[in-house]
Amino acid sequence: MDNEKVKMSKCCTCGYEWRTGMHGSHSCVMELKAVMDKAIELGLEGGGVDGAHHKMWVIDEMLRILAGDMYEEKVRAHNWDCGIAP
Repeated sequence: MDNEKVKMSKCCTCGYEWRTGMHGSHSCVMELKAVMDKAIELGLEGGGVDGAHHKMWVIDEMLRILAGDMYEEKVRAHNWDCGIAP
């Protein structure tokens, strides 16, 4: 049995660890926070517009931001209304 300690590398932004020498790709917390901030800003800017169809557009745009490449897959199984831009 090998008693050698495994060397680890660590992301200086979020603390994610991976075995040194291996690919350390990960979804960093800062990247996720930027996406969340964009969705929150859109909600605050457009959420107060009168009309359910406009509010549905805001919700749809927020979902597009948060779901990213998975948007079509997520809404496909639902009777989804993307609303009308205010």
